[in-house]
Amino acid sequence: MTTHELRSPVRVTESLMMTLADGYVGPLSREQADVVARAQRRLATLHALVDDLLALAAGKADLVSIRITTFDLRAIVTEVTDRFRTVAGEKQVGLAVELPDTQPSTCLSTRLTPSGSW
Repeated sequence: MTTHELRSPVRVTESLMMTLADGYVGPLSREQADVVARAQRRLATLHALVDDLLALAAGKADLVSIRITTFDLRAIVTEVTDRFRTVAGEKQVGLAVELPDTQPSTCLSTRLTPSGSW
């Protein structure tokens, strides 16, 4: 399988979602815009995953490392909660989050990063 066969469908779909998001086919309702934005985020994740898998398949595994990063758990949970608050309200579901005061946590990044230049 060539890289084109994996990357092309993802890029075409990303382009189509951008066309919708930019209003080239007409204005989107708030709900439609939300669905398109979610699809764009998922496609960006898929695009990164395909790139990582192709790098590993090309024998570049020794040139790739997993990066340890810190993140602010409160900020991430707040962002996710805000993302679903509208949907929960529309479905008349309560959404509440309680977090203890914590320092940023350390975790392994989900992205492979180049160790050198390829």
